[in-house]
Amino acid sequence: MLLLLLSTACESSTHIDVDAVIMEKVEERLAKFKAVRQERCQARVWEEAGRIADSIILLEARRSKDTLDRPLRPTRPEKPALKTLEDSLELAPLFRDSLPVPPKPKVLKQRPAKG
Repeated sequence: MLLLLLSTACESSTHIDVDAVIMEKVEERLAKFKAVRQERCQARVWEEAGRIADSIILLEARRSKDTLDRPLRPTRPEKPALKTLEDSLELAPLFRDSLPVPPKPKVLKQRPAKG
């Protein structure tokens, strides 16, 4: 009987509780998952906060910009009227020995088709 008692005592001290090990690993992985997710969320929050801060700074800079020293933009001048030249000379050949200007060809009228 003593031997039985000693054998059960040895087994319980070296016996590993499998459920406890599984739960411990699950808790570790869950903690790691939560940490990664928290880091991602925090990175997105910082990025969005930086974007908002930048836009606020730019808006304030635009509002405080002094535009009184700049001259006004000039207006466009009016479109000038087109000038036409009065030509009182008739067309003539440029050189005396140049060929005369050939007359324009006559366009013949076509007869209606019989049919």
